[in-house]
Amino acid sequence: MKRNKALVLGLAVLALFLGACGQQGKTAESEHKKVSLAVSNQLSQEVWQDTARRLKEKEGIDLEVKLISDWVQPNMAVAENDIDLNVFQYIPFLAEFNQSHNTDLVPIGYSYIPPIGIYTANPDIQSVEDVPQNAKFTIPDDPVNLDHSLQEIERAGLIKLKDSQGQKTLDDIAENPKNIQFILMKGDGIARSLEDADLMITGASIAQDAGISQDQAIYVEDPKNTPNIYKVCIVAQRDRADDPILEKVVNEFQSQDTADFIKTVSNGTYVPAWSDHDQASKDYDAFVQSKK
Repeated sequence: MKRNKALVLGLAVLALFLGACGQQGKTAESEHKKVSLAVSNQLSQEVWQDTARRLKEKEGIDLEVKLISDWVQPNMAVAENDIDLNVFQYIPFLAEFNQSHNTDLVPIGYSYIPPIGIYTANPDIQSVEDVPQNAKFTIPDDPVNLDHSLQEIERAGLIKLKDSQGQKTLDDIAENPKNIQFILMKGDGIARSLEDADLMITGASIAQDAGISQDQAIYVEDPKNTPNIYKVCIVAQRDRADDPILEKVVNEFQSQDTADFIKTVSNGTYVPAWSDHDQASKDYDAFVQSKK
């Protein structure tokens, strides 16, 4: 009888041990997560792949970074659960997309600022002061980037805008002393227009991808003046804004390691845009509310 009791007790202990091991296995399995993220250019992909390496080492999270070239597919992919996150757009662009596509995507953090600059291929134009009368200037035609561009052109001292609310258009130019001829173009064609115009304005990362040197910029945006709505967002579905796995991804990206890596590889093309007090989703909701 004692032997039988010992056998039963031994089997019970073994079962408890195996159960604990099985539970540990399930825990380890549940912590192994895959996250997919879309970016729109090679530099952004390089930065996020470095973040992916650290996430794998520290958190056991597999972050797949996909390069998607257009400006519609990344949002539709997030909305349709094909990918978890995307990183390529400003708050106003996201707001317009949500409205026109009946989606509910929100920024869950800020990533970087690609300072926009005024570029030239004309050797006679070495500074803003050298811009000639009637200069041809190509600028993006979409409302978001047009507004951002006009504000920076004003800061450069080439025009003065009306003191009006809302996104600026060419109709908001109050003063144009050099009679600059602004030519609206699709965003992806701006960089290719440099040889056919005196000036063009675009983000530093787009210029770099087009092989345009920063030495060709006669004016570059000061990131200290960049409002939150013109910082590139990390975007997810609203109902996943508090997802703990996505939060780990954002936290690892928004680290000193990333800031150092950006400084090393971007040569000023990107500037870290996050801070300890960011509330990107609230910034988004406030912007949307201001448009009602």
